[in-house]
Amino acid sequence: MPKFSTAFGIRKTQAELDFVDVSLRTDNLLFVDPFALSQRRDRWSQEAHRTVVTFFQHLVDEIRAGHDVRARQLLGNLREPNETRLGYSARRPQGAGIGDMQADELFRALNESAAVREGFITSLEETELMIDGISYDKISDLTTNIIRSHLADYTAEQCNLHAVNVHQVGMPPCFNTDVMEWEARYLNLPLYRNSPVLLVPKSIVRGNPAYQQQRYYQHFVLNFLQREELSNPGSRLVRTLKDQRRVVYKKDLGTRYPRTKGFLYDFSREHPEVLHGFREWLAADDARRMTSEVDQEDEAFIAARWWKCCSIFPREAKGPPSITG
Repeated sequence: MPKFSTAFGIRKTQAELDFVDVSLRTDNLLFVDPFALSQRRDRWSQEAHRTVVTFFQHLVDEIRAGHDVRARQLLGNLREPNETRLGYSARRPQGAGIGDMQADELFRALNESAAVREGFITSLEETELMIDGISYDKISDLTTNIIRSHLADYTAEQCNLHAVNVHQVGMPPCFNTDVMEWEARYLNLPLYRNSPVLLVPKSIVRGNPAYQQQRYYQHFVLNFLQREELSNPGSRLVRTLKDQRRVVYKKDLGTRYPRTKGFLYDFSREHPEVLHGFREWLAADDARRMTSEVDQEDEAFIAARWWKCCSIFPREAKGPPSITG
């Protein structure tokens, strides 16, 4: 399976490259993470992040204002971003990804969400926690579409740096924040077998994106509820051990407070400090990263992550220690 560097004669390892050195004819089960993008301080990342924030806020405003036609138009220009070779797009089964049907489903999910209607959600990545039907793979696709023009500029810059030829090609529309419209344009990109390639900075790519429903629920929501139950003298969830220690088990909390996105929204609205603490912990965890996640693994990590990506809570740093259970 040729990688981009091999196909275009770049004699550098993944660790020496700034972009993800994707395999060009197979799935690269990695995802663009808008949270990781928000944490970068370089100019390109900040501008791309600003575009994501602007688009998402504009979409939410249109939905809250009841401008359904306009909101559908904004989502209607989202397409499967096969040019990056990331995520599930390269070999997308019929009915998955972002197309006309999926755009309609996304609209319904956002339109029917109390979190959106009440203006509680403030970032695209939070939709993974609180809106049914939206998961990190779709968030990755959404983000890629929104920052397509930024990725094209980045790709052209990297190709110039590594002496890779680019060609002017017609691409799906790019979002213009000046006029809040999608605009069709030609972009200068490398071609592999007549197919354009968009390079993505490895710093914004994750195998396991930061915002995950299970991570938030298990390490922040349940930790908070443990403390609440322990401070309640009449709680039936508190158990006294032989050594007289009082404990609350997470499995008992899980029965009373099942992990649903509706519950996570209600909980987060009532306890916004927990959601804020989750984001602060993620930011601190991101700041501790010395190298890209892509650099830490061998080539198999880039080309064969199917089972790892399909598990709920794989290979990731744990949150704050729980009280017990």
